[in-house]
Amino acid sequence: MEPLLLAAICAACFFGGLVQAVTGFGFGILVMTVFPYLMPSYVSAATLSMMLSMTTSICVAFSLRRLVDLRLLMIPLAGYALSNVFCIVLSASQPDGVLRRLLGLFLVLIAVWFVRFSERVKIAPSARNGFLAGLLSGVLSGLFATGGPPMVIYLMAVIPEPAAYLANIQFHLAASSVFNLIVRILNGMVTKTVLIAWCFGIVAAMAGTLCGRKISSRLNPVLLKRLVYGFIAVSGAALLAAS
Repeated sequence: MEPLLLAAICAACFFGGLVQAVTGFGFGILVMTVFPYLMPSYVSAATLSMMLSMTTSICVAFSLRRLVDLRLLMIPLAGYALSNVFCIVLSASQPDGVLRRLLGLFLVLIAVWFVRFSERVKIAPSARNGFLAGLLSGVLSGLFATGGPPMVIYLMAVIPEPAAYLANIQFHLAASSVFNLIVRILNGMVTKTVLIAWCFGIVAAMAGTLCGRKISSRLNPVLLKRLVYGFIAVSGAALLAAS
């Protein structure tokens, strides 16, 4: 890859890691606002985003492994696997322009969701809702490499303790991303270019995370979230306009 592209990817990863450390906001959604402009194809951008998110989730999940409830996560993971394979294969057969428009629409909708509805909508902690959350997570992960929001909503309703919630959402993201990666490898999506970008990007993401932890007490997380939501909405609109 060209040095300038690698530098831009690293900058996006650093900023994504920093913002997530300060606000808890989804790293994958943030980097997907720029990766489609930097990678050779939309599919390679989604694959890179997923691999980076997987690596960070595995690290957190391992450190909190004693709080993971596997019985709670089995049904959502089954729903995820069911829809994820189909959506990954579907994305491989679609033109980049179509996928970019879908991503743009998704980014606009997710920004509106976080601003207007995320604090209002509640979900009952049932097995059916767990399966549906996993199913939707698999769709979003397969198409946009951003499958976290449905599971965040579900697990927050099921697990009131912050530490246990963090352990289980990170384990779900880690396990589902490993499954996602296997499917993408089998479909030839993990290329040399993706691997090179991942090697540089994960270092930048870790650096951003460490920096975010150090300065988190000095920043206003509410204001930062609003700026991020606005950035996501503008990025989504730009993708829609350009496609």
